[in-house]
Amino acid sequence: MLTLQSLQQQMLMLQQQQQRQQQQYQQQPQPQQKQSEQQQHQHEQQRYQQQQQQQQQQYQQQQKERQES
Repeated sequence: MLTLQSLQQQMLMLQQQQQRQQQQYQQQPQPQQKQSEQQQHQHEQQRYQQQQQQQQQQYQQQQKERQES
């Protein structure tokens, strides 16, 4: 049975993969203008992903405590 937890972990892994691919893409030579736009975009995405990760960790923590009690 797929738990919410394992789904979330899969999503996290996918997001991290995506991030890595974007970073590789950004390391290819590009006009300066374009690159700064992209970095901006990536920062936003990283912020969003970090928030997601924190929420998921908190949620997982609560789940754990619930199971133990």
